[in-house]
Amino acid sequence: MSSAIIILSLLVVTLKNPVHCIVSMLVLFIHIAMLYLFLNAEFMAAIQIIIYAGAIL
Repeated sequence: MSSAIIILSLLVVTLKNPVHCIVSMLVLFIHIAMLYLFLNAEFMAAIQIIIYAGAIL
C-alpha cells in the first residue's frame, strides 16, 4: 500500500501529460484514503475522498 503511494506520487511529479497526472493523482488520493481506513481514521478517509478527490472531478 505505501509503496503504491510512493510510486503514484512520483508519477504525478514526473509525467508530462496533464491527463495522466490527474488520473494518477486521483488514484493516489484513493490509496491515501484506503491507508486512513486501515488506520481506523474513517473521518479522515471520508474527508480525503470528498474534498481532495472530489475537487478534481
